[in-house]
Amino acid sequence: MQMKLTFQFESLYLPFSYNRILQSLVLKWLNNEKYAEFIHNEGFKFGKRKYKLFTFSKLFGNFEIDKSKKLFIFKNQADFIVSSHDDNFMKYIALSFFKEPFVFIKNQKVEVINVQIKKFEPSNKIRVVTKSPVTVYSTYYKNGRKWVNYFSPFDQEFYKIIRENLIRKYMAFYKKEPKGSICIRHIGKKAKEQVINYKNTVVKGWISTFELEGDEELLELAFNSGIGSKNSIGFGCIDLI
Repeated sequence: MQMKLTFQFESLYLPFSYNRILQSLVLKWLNNEKYAEFIHNEGFKFGKRKYKLFTFSKLFGNFEIDKSKKLFIFKNQADFIVSSHDDNFMKYIALSFFKEPFVFIKNQKVEVINVQIKKFEPSNKIRVVTKSPVTVYSTYYKNGRKWVNYFSPFDQEFYKIIRENLIRKYMAFYKKEPKGSICIRHIGKKAKEQVINYKNTVVKGWISTFELEGDEELLELAFNSGIGSKNSIGFGCIDLI
């Protein structure tokens, strides 16, 4: 399930890399202590891997850039997407808005003036646009040091890793193997690389459009929980086009 929120404010000042700020906001909305603890500490497990199965977008709205202070200055309104494959996650977030329509983003008061819910309609082929960068990588060790190799939509490994990651997420949530697989194709005219600093770590991702075809349940999972890695810190959020 996906939830599109519209924020209203006079001005909203955010640093260039604001993923951590939005992640904290989303987690604060989980107004069930036991469930919030489950998401934070456990998540959905597959082997030694843990998946939180939620993601969120960048903010979309009119903004100015203050290069000297490295700030985005959003004006009047901005849209924000939160998405999860677990309906409980979305239920607890929605309950927060019934209690209090105002939120604070980096100590700035913001009103939630509109909430739209979107559910995945069964399909074996979808076209999507990224609402936050898709990050795909592998890690390896060389001379005792850990290295990260990021892949782009122009690398075949990019699609292989996304597909395998999605299958592991499926098995973590459903505790069984999916009936089929999916094929992913880049259909954007131009993919744009974005580099984001999260907790002093550089993460590289890509903004573009893709076509996904195959198993309906895997496509629904991709729509709900995002594609690629690091979804729960604001990467890989997608929307239908």
